[in-house]
Amino acid sequence: YITFDSFMTKDKDADYYKNAPTAGTEDTVGLLLYSFSRITRRGSPVKNVVMDLSMNTGGDTVTASFIISLFLGDGSVCIQDTLTGAYANEYFRADANLDGEYDEKDSLLDYNLYCLTSPISFSCGNLVPSVLKSSGQVTILGQQSGGGACTVMPFTTADGTILQISSNHRLSYMKNGSVYDIDQGVEPDYVIQQPEHFYDRQALTEYINNLYLGKEIIMDVKTTIISIIASLFALVICGFIYLRMIKREVPEPIGKLQAILPIILGGICVPISGPAGLGLAYAFKSIGVSGEAMANLPAAFYTAFFVAGGSEELFKFLAIIITILILKNKINNVYEYILLGAAVGFGFTVVEDFTFGSSITVLLIRTPLMFTHMTLNMIMGEFIGRAKYNKQRGEGPTALYWALALIVPMALHTLYDAGTV
Repeated sequence: YITFDSFMTKDKDADYYKNAPTAGTEDTVGLLLYSFSRITRRGSPVKNVVMDLSMNTGGDTVTASFIISLFLGDGSVCIQDTLTGAYANEYFRADANLDGEYDEKDSLLDYNLYCLTSPISFSCGNLVPSVLKSSGQVTILGQQSGGGACTVMPFTTADGTILQISSNHRLSYMKNGSVYDIDQGVEPDYVIQQPEHFYDRQALTEYINNLYLGKEIIMDVKTTIISIIASLFALVICGFIYLRMIKREVPEPIGKLQAILPIILGGICVPISGPAGLGLAYAFKSIGVSGEAMANLPAAFYTAFFVAGGSEELFKFLAIIITILILKNKINNVYEYILLGAAVGFGFTVVEDFTFGSSITVLLIRTPLMFTHMTLNMIMGEFIGRAKYNKQRGEGPTALYWALALIVPMALHTLYDAGTV
């Protein structure tokens, strides 16, 4: 829980790069930096982060902007002039881990984020939960916030009396090009009726954990259903093509073992190739070779090769070799080697589509591309078949075709994945 009742301006003399904030730091920026360091420390057990603004009546807008950035990575606040209709939208990032770099490590998006609000949450205490909710990354708990959107404008009378009034500068947020007023307050995603329940931390923690567990179960069921649908798509569509290819074999179709074994081996390649590629990339990183240190283009190719293009095609190549060894002399011609490659790609696709079926969007993107593995491995199978055929005849290149069987699919796969990266 991160709790503070106003957005206090950072101490102008404080340099948190030289002297890191502590538990005794009073300004809100320092408090948040200290909280961030404790939440993200090595071995931290924290999974859920709750920002309690239920007693927050507002304060400094710059500090509010900092907090939005700390939670979301990229933050923005829109300020609108109610007299002219003009508005300015400010975008910002915070160096939350104080490493001197502005990157993906400077946010709490890897955690389950919550914000606690009440009718007392006013001004910036209303702005922050409004922006957090609009992001879709933070769950709002409690009761509708108290609203309040205009910044405070101080002025004095002729006799020196100091007054503060709401100015014509109204805090808002922008989403998809539209400006949204926050004066009405933000409605919670989950209502907590009794005020005393806000501060029973043990009961509130159990409530949040149950919410998180419920979301996990829903997401797991949703992901499993989409994964099954994706896998069935691949099974039906690629399977139809594979059966049609088998029927084209003359003088008679291949046997069941020859048809099914490479499919199984292709599926087995999926859980092996990924960790193997990542392990090899880690080994290179240990000797100072890393995609993180490269420019964007070479880094894209480097990552694509180790994560997919190189490791996946290598293990599918080995699956074809194993099938050849098991079947011995049952593969009769180049076309059957092409069938063998198609079968390995077919099995790989079915398992991989089940693994990556995390959302409808991913499903729609991957469906038109489900033939990629089959195509790459048909090319691989043809080169292997030509190498075997030339060796049998005793003429023509053999080693070249064996090399091309690996190089061409790896190159095409890496080129495709580097483009998507």
